[in-house]
Amino acid sequence: MTFFHYLSVIFCSPLYYLMIGRKKMALAVHLPIYIMALLTFLLFGFGAILWLGLTFHAAWDLRSRLLNEMVDLQAKAIAREMKNVSNS
Repeated sequence: MTFFHYLSVIFCSPLYYLMIGRKKMALAVHLPIYIMALLTFLLFGFGAILWLGLTFHAAWDLRSRLLNEMVDLQAKAIAREMKNVSNS
């Protein structure tokens, strides 16, 4: 994950989902709500709640992806060590 992923989660969650390849989630779910959030924020201030919800959802997805990546790296390291021990 790059720094741009983190920035896109905070400022534009549809862009984050497009970058990771989940076009359906980006275009069908996040983009319409994001546009509605921008419009209602400018008009009523209610859009901040929608934007926070979208940001929370994208951050949760990013966190779960990072955790899965970390678990995979740890599992590979453990498997490598067990292979080295059994060969010795």
